[in-house]
Amino acid sequence: MNVKQQHTQDHCRASGFTLIELLIVVIIVAVLAAVAIPTYKNVIVKSRRGDAKIALAEMANLQEKFYSANLRYTGAVASLPYVTTSTEGYYSLSIPVATTVPSFTVRATAIGVQATDDTSCAVFELTSTGVRTPADCW
Repeated sequence: MNVKQQHTQDHCRASGFTLIELLIVVIIVAVLAAVAIPTYKNVIVKSRRGDAKIALAEMANLQEKFYSANLRYTGAVASLPYVTTSTEGYYSLSIPVATTVPSFTVRATAIGVQATDDTSCAVFELTSTGVRTPADCW
């Protein structure tokens, strides 16, 4: 065997990957994806909760403005200059109880993809006294 043939055979063996090496890489990528995808989904779900928190704070502020002008809180979202869904559209906003005493509760209920992805914190409430429920979701 001359030097040229030896060099060609060594070059063929050195280039490329074996099937075992490719399978190991595929398994590593699959394990990383199995860990990363659920973690990413949880982060997205939790970040969407901010949409409800912001909307409830804005509604509470509007309730206070309404109270200063009318000496009562309103029991209808339509009385406030606010839409019935949050800014990002992940929550439906409502005022669950029309009260005659000087207090209010505003509610954000998850809708659409957020309702299916976030069953543990699907409903947020904020009262005129600052009570936030559910406490572990704030």
